[in-house]
Amino acid sequence: MLAEALGVNKHKQVALVGGGGKTTALFHLAKEQAAVGKKVVLATTTRMYVPSPEVPLMLNTDLQTVVKTVQAASRPVLVGQGVENDKVVGVPCSWVEALAGLPGIDLLVYEADGSRNRPLKFPAEYEPVFCGSGLLVLVLGLSCLDKPLGPENFQRTELAERHLALTLGTMLTAERVQEIIAHPRSYGRYWDYPHVTCLINQADTADDRRRASELAGVLLRLTWLRRVVVTALEAENVECDIYER
Repeated sequence: MLAEALGVNKHKQVALVGGGGKTTALFHLAKEQAAVGKKVVLATTTRMYVPSPEVPLMLNTDLQTVVKTVQAASRPVLVGQGVENDKVVGVPCSWVEALAGLPGIDLLVYEADGSRNRPLKFPAEYEPVFCGSGLLVLVLGLSCLDKPLGPENFQRTELAERHLALTLGTMLTAERVQEIIAHPRSYGRYWDYPHVTCLINQADTADDRRRASELAGVLLRLTWLRRVVVTALEAENVECDIYER
């Protein structure tokens, strides 16, 4: 199970950041946990595309109205404050804390930044909108590995150029991916947060798993990253490889 591999069961909140499968991970965790009798709430603190009709969407700017709907729901519900340009408008961290603390709620999973479907990114100063507690899962897509840095596989190339002196076309080796993640203006800002896990997605083939394993080894050189999980979230049967320091 993805939840077990990530260590979700030790937390009531899970924040998904990065690129390469956050939304897929969010709905997979919801489906998985609901299947074992857990009551799950889904959210975003930024913006995310409107989900399929299979996932009930609760939109309201009044927290108490949202609370009543969530408590009455028999399956996972995605909450937001509205829809603009086909995207769900996120909720503040005060809502995340309130909803996660409701009696009977077992898990709240939320997206804390966007990536415009890119497998890797360098976050802007104002993101992620992480609420400061629970499990922080850094998601990245294996499809970025050993590809040249460019807008087709990386969000905010200008920040990688500015902070790391990279140029367009620079090969995204495992060491380079680690360098991007570790930068103090990137996700390295969470070096002192005790609950950070990395999820490498898009490991669809046996060769992908091998390459992902090598990348996991490089990422685990970061002392603040305790575990790396490798998977293919689009597979019919999601299987996870776990790497720990």
